[in-house]
Amino acid sequence: MQTVPTTQENLYADGRSLPRQAAKAVLVVLCLSISGGCGDGRPERIHVTGRVTFDGGDCPSDGRLIFSPGEPAPGFPMRPGIATFDTDGEFEATTWTEGDGLMPGTYRVGVECWKVEPEFQVAGVSFVPGKYMHPRTSEIQLEIAPGSDDVRIDYDFPLESSLKPDSGAPTGAVGLPR
Repeated sequence: MQTVPTTQENLYADGRSLPRQAAKAVLVVLCLSISGGCGDGRPERIHVTGRVTFDGGDCPSDGRLIFSPGEPAPGFPMRPGIATFDTDGEFEATTWTEGDGLMPGTYRVGVECWKVEPEFQVAGVSFVPGKYMHPRTSEIQLEIAPGSDDVRIDYDFPLESSLKPDSGAPTGAVGLPR
């Protein structure tokens, strides 16, 4: 059996040998890679993309979708999501970081797209009929199953009737959500 001489080259300042420390480092790296140490430590999310249209056409303005959790999938927490879109309507859903997707579960979906954005104590003018603006009143639901592949979902919302060309109706103001 060969012994390694204890010289200054193979000892740390506290007397531990380099080979033993190297073995510990390899073990730590192995454990981290087996336990998924490369992930962000958050629950599984499914990549969700899509396109928003209004009466089958482009969006009249930038906007956002609100994904309000209804029922999480078993073993998953409830967490809302959001997605922004511009006039081309393309979006990517976000839970924590931009485009990271949604956790498995069911969601109610609301949409905001403003002609005039609301300000403090001043009503805004929305391109979206009021019932679709808040997930509680929207009829739109989305279900994401655990382990799903990427999900692509397209939404076509009606344009607020008072804002349609030649509707003859006055411009509709929508109050602030309560």
